[in-house]
Amino acid sequence: MRQIPLPSLRFARIQRFAAVTGTLLALSVANFASAQEDYPTRPIHLIIGFSAGGNTDVMGRAAAAEMSKVLGQPVVVENRAGGAGSIMANATIASPPDGYTMCLCGSGPQVLLPLIDKTAENYPRDLAPVSLLYVNGYILIGRNNLKANNIQELLADIKANPNKYTYGSSGVGGIQHLGLAMLANTIGSPMLHVPYKGEQPAAIDVAAGQVDLLLATPTTAAAMLKTGKVKAFASTGEKPNELMPELPTLKSVGLDNMLVYTFGGLNVTRGTPPGVIQKLSDAAAAAVSSDSYQERVKSGGMSIPSTGPKAYADFVSHEIDRWSEVTKNINFKRK
Repeated sequence: MRQIPLPSLRFARIQRFAAVTGTLLALSVANFASAQEDYPTRPIHLIIGFSAGGNTDVMGRAAAAEMSKVLGQPVVVENRAGGAGSIMANATIASPPDGYTMCLCGSGPQVLLPLIDKTAENYPRDLAPVSLLYVNGYILIGRNNLKANNIQELLADIKANPNKYTYGSSGVGGIQHLGLAMLANTIGSPMLHVPYKGEQPAAIDVAAGQVDLLLATPTTAAAMLKTGKVKAFASTGEKPNELMPELPTLKSVGLDNMLVYTFGGLNVTRGTPPGVIQKLSDAAAAAVSSDSYQERVKSGGMSIPSTGPKAYADFVSHEIDRWSEVTKNINFKRK
């Protein structure tokens, strides 16, 4: 029997290995494509980093209900509050990149935490954008017995009395804190920050006369105004807020940099297939276009920007640049 030379045997083995590897790779690619095409085949989890009942939770559940109709699978909401959204972000990042775990992210995990906390600096990279759901501006409110009756008088009095005014917030390093720190820096008159564990306790203390000022969400501001114990001075968006269109914007009185708002958008972990992200994005676009969701947005004094992964990514990138400059200007120390 003729013996096959050793090099030929090696070549034959390499050929067989290459053939098997090629087959496995082809099957893997086919399965990957099929998984994207068939997605979703089971319930999807939406993690919300705040307690049930708040504005973020309400908007997230409204979007989840509408997305379920489009996707043909339940979108199940799970509240994981704490850490200014870091608990939610970490859980999402640690999940498999298959599109079955999303989070409702806002300015905390994607913009502010990476700027003020080194442990969160990779959140913008590790949380892949799906779509924006809403943008929510603020209303500058103050205790009812303040001398000022309009925004011009208020700004003049703050300038004339450095370190006299106090302002509340929902916590150190949040939008409400940094927004009024930016105002104080812009007009050149320091104010004293009083952090709270949430917006509601801060709003209650403004109404009680314990704290002078607060950047409140429109729904909170409207509720507090009904008590007759607070004044509303201005809104913080590009345009007047729909809930209080009579109020001037801070930008309209010469504070061009005073655009302060939070937002909510859907994110998945990095590495999720593009086809899956697009399906989720399409479902989100349908959700925010629904009559029921539009009504919630309007009643909350919010707005809906452009949807889709790219528009969302561009929006977040712009916000990071903007607030990075703010934290430098106010000398906010990173943890």
